[in-house]
Amino acid sequence: MILDEARIPAHIGEILDAFAAAGRVLPCAALNQAVERWPEVAPVILDILESVAAGAGITERVESILFFGIYLMTQVRERRAFPLLCAIAADGNWFDTLFGDAITEDLSVIFSRTYDGDLTPLRALIELESADEFIRDAGLGAIAWLTVTGQVDREETAAYLRELHATLQPQEECSVWVGWQQAIALLGFSELTPLVEDAFARGLIGDHIMSLSHFHEDLSAALQAADHTTVFDKNIRDDGRFDDVAALLSTWPGFQPLPAPRRAAPSPEPVAVPVRDPYRGVGRNDPCPCGSGKKYKKCCL
Repeated sequence: MILDEARIPAHIGEILDAFAAAGRVLPCAALNQAVERWPEVAPVILDILESVAAGAGITERVESILFFGIYLMTQVRERRAFPLLCAIAADGNWFDTLFGDAITEDLSVIFSRTYDGDLTPLRALIELESADEFIRDAGLGAIAWLTVTGQVDREETAAYLRELHATLQPQEECSVWVGWQQAIALLGFSELTPLVEDAFARGLIGDHIMSLSHFHEDLSAALQAADHTTVFDKNIRDDGRFDDVAALLSTWPGFQPLPAPRRAAPSPEPVAVPVRDPYRGVGRNDPCPCGSGKKYKKCCL
């Protein structure tokens, strides 16, 4: 049994009820109360997380509670959550159901803000071939951020990235290699450039995703930057947006009210329009024309 709710104090139970019943209505008051009462709320959320990591079944109620719980743990920098998050992230299908696009947008920062000083579980996740490739990519982004902010030794990270060139699986095209080369570029590890060039030559990073010239552009920007954190994309950089998860989640389309239904107008006769490529002239680091809010290189490139 994941959660013995009969033993939870009533005021904590009300917070959990609000999370479970949220739907499209963001439970802002419950989120703020949870932060204020974190010493009381934390053991409950951590118990759920630990049960899930141990393989317990997940109800829809628990899934909803855990979604908000993980964002709260990120806000308060709950270090006890780090190894458990790394463990449950190994199940990519469940994690994708829980987070969806937030895997590529938020997961690196979730890992880095909850980091407890021991990279072992995160490295194990990155090296797990059966884990979701985008989750592994996010793990490498977290290591890069922890390194650039001085929480992990640069020489240790350089040695680890060098080692992964020979050991990381699969030794074929996979998004985990995109995260690997990105970490090298953003951290300015120019001495590892021959390994990245070899990875491109062997097709580990598909040319439909990016080219070797893009790596060199990112590396050059990192080497020239006075503040190396400025070259990190928003999905990796801890820019403070997690300091208030209620405000962060309020921007999500899933928590916006649905538009009122409109009566369909009669369809006019079709008018021929010229075909136009919406991606023509779009730079790799420009916002994607599809409207996702992501950079073109992270979306439809």
